[in-house]
Formats: sequence, structure tokens, C-alpha cells
Amino acid sequence: MKTIINNLLNFVIFAFTFILVSYFVNKNLNYLEIMKNLFISYGGYILYFLIKKLFENISK
Repeated sequence: MKTIINNLLNFVIFAFTFILVSYFVNKNLNYLEIMKNLFISYGGYILYFLIKKLFENISK
């Protein structure tokens, strides 16, 4: 459980810095576009990771 929380925290920090950087690089970008791109690129990975962890815990 601790590792899942740590990974989520890391992702939140990463997402926040990503949004900040892209905001300062291009102030015309709206947050919805940034969030959509973030979700498309990293959402799949996080879902895969969480499901994998879930199955590991169930099979124990």
C-alpha cells in the first residue's frame, strides 16, 4: 500500500511540475488541453500499474 501511495505522490508532483512548465512555456495553452494530454500519455500506465498491484495483492 505504501508503494502505491508513493507512486501516486510522485505522479502528482510530476503532473504539477509538467503543468507549470508547459504553462510558462506557452501561456496560450489551456489547462484542459494539458490535462487531457497528460491523462492520455500517463493514464494508461497508471491504470496498468494499479491493476497489476491489485492482482498481486489478491493472489497473495
